[in-house]
Amino acid sequence: MSHNSLLSSQNSSDSEDFEGKRSAHNVMERQRRNDLKNSLHILRDSLPSLETQERAPKVVILAHATQYMHELHNADLKLSAELRHVKSKNVQLKERLEQLQAQVSYMSVTM
Repeated sequence: MSHNSLLSSQNSSDSEDFEGKRSAHNVMERQRRNDLKNSLHILRDSLPSLETQERAPKVVILAHATQYMHELHNADLKLSAELRHVKSKNVQLKERLEQLQAQVSYMSVTM
């Protein structure tokens, strides 16, 4: 085999390898874009402010998601504070109940 035909064969093989790698990369990139698109649709549909919109730009979806997360966080803080208050009130009421039960027991013994 001559030197030129050997180089030509190697160049052809390199070109096929490059095309194969490029094709595989294009497929992976297309899949990545589709996954991102589907994830953004799921996120959009999870947001009360956007769930009825068929289309929304990515930046709008992300801005609404950030705002919704802040709203949920604030609601969680408020509910946690309310829960602590209710638990404290419950402890006070149980203590008062025990006091009243002790008084009733004392009164029934002394009568």
